[in-house]
Amino acid sequence: MSKKNLTDALLDGQTLTEPTPEKPAVRWSDFKIDNTTDIPPMVPTLYINGSIMCCEDGIFMMTGMKKTGKSIVLNNVLATAFVDDDKVNLNPARFLHINTVKCPPDKYVIYLDNEQSRARTQKFFYRVMKKAELIEPPKNLLFYNLKRLTAKERVQFLKEEIMPIANKIYLIMLDGLVDFVKSMNDEVEAKEFYDLYSQIIPETVSTVAVMHSKPGGESMGHIGAFFDKKAVGAANNKKDRTDGTHTLECSYAREDSDFEEIAYKWDNFEEDFRVLGDDEKLALKQKTLEDKINKWRDAVNQIFAVNTYLDKPGVYDGIKNYDNTIKKDGVDSKTLSKYVREQLKKYLEHGLIELKDNQYFKTKQD
Repeated sequence: MSKKNLTDALLDGQTLTEPTPEKPAVRWSDFKIDNTTDIPPMVPTLYINGSIMCCEDGIFMMTGMKKTGKSIVLNNVLATAFVDDDKVNLNPARFLHINTVKCPPDKYVIYLDNEQSRARTQKFFYRVMKKAELIEPPKNLLFYNLKRLTAKERVQFLKEEIMPIANKIYLIMLDGLVDFVKSMNDEVEAKEFYDLYSQIIPETVSTVAVMHSKPGGESMGHIGAFFDKKAVGAANNKKDRTDGTHTLECSYAREDSDFEEIAYKWDNFEEDFRVLGDDEKLALKQKTLEDKINKWRDAVNQIFAVNTYLDKPGVYDGIKNYDNTIKKDGVDSKTLSKYVREQLKKYLEHGLIELKDNQYFKTKQD
């Protein structure tokens, strides 16, 4: 149908799309919603610490900086799709309080790895099997390694390999979302990919999109922003490299309240990751804050090493030069300025500096 004919058809109330045996025709009126519209209830598919983080026709965004343990979370998301919900609920801590509602046997769970080597993808496959206590690989668990493909070839893979079975998919995980586009900062390309993905994946499928995050936990680039806007929920994983503790934090949950953060670390005796108890979490938070304050105090001493008093721009410059607790490399000037402003507030809140005559700053100990 030509553009002119399509316009005429729409004005006449005819179909927006041509009908096919697989797909009925769509009319503009199909997009109308009122009290008579028959809309099925939301079907949750992923819970974290009791909060709904994904559902059918939904997206869950999983972010984290490099080497923070995102795969630990992903392992539990995939594994619990093959464990009876009652069994998960009997011992939720074993699965880090993550529960994917069990996948029906006639539906697929698909994992697409754009980042790791083939050997590491296979190793991850075995980790999922072990966590789910599976003796034989389920026929409806499909792993693919797309690392060697270009962005264009990955999109072609979605069209030719995934689209034919799309109606049989329960959950699909895109590990390395940015690798489906040539540039994550190309807004047009990002939107085109999101629109294409939405056409390929039907409304019954849940999507888990995985990508590296900015220091504050935000998704990166336009591709991250497009998926973020449509997501049901998002979480960010962090790691304290001094003691090996991981923290899974809720970025947002649109269909539920934000879940309480989950702290966990490797247990040599259990040979698995263990969720920390309340006392351990409290002690960890206190230690983490004390470590941060000590680092901020060192930075303040360097900032005011020569000058007793500094105006706000002077303190800002000092934070940029001496405070290594904020991310600087690869950060644009606008984001860096935001981090610096937030850092100054922390100095004031924790009594490291004080404001004199509403104009100048000085160290508290002076």
